[in-house]
Amino acid sequence: MVDYDDLYDRLVKNWPNIDNFIDKKEIISKTKSKSHNYNPNSNTKEFYMALVMKSFIIKDSELNKDRIKKANNRIKKLNQLGIY
Repeated sequence: MVDYDDLYDRLVKNWPNIDNFIDKKEIISKTKSKSHNYNPNSNTKEFYMALVMKSFIIKDSELNKDRIKKANNRIKKLNQLGIY
């Protein structure tokens, strides 16, 4: 059985401040709902789940960073136009 909380913590500890951009519960639920197609002869279930969770973490953090960047750009543009 995979301990998803521990797996998440081990993956995230190398990325400072990534917790600001992602939701732990959402990432874990996405990982649990992912179909578990893996080859037990080539890797372990924990390794496969770590890859899946890592890809979800990276994707969600990039999406949220893009959203924040777009919002900040809109605020800058409104400030330049004199609209507050």
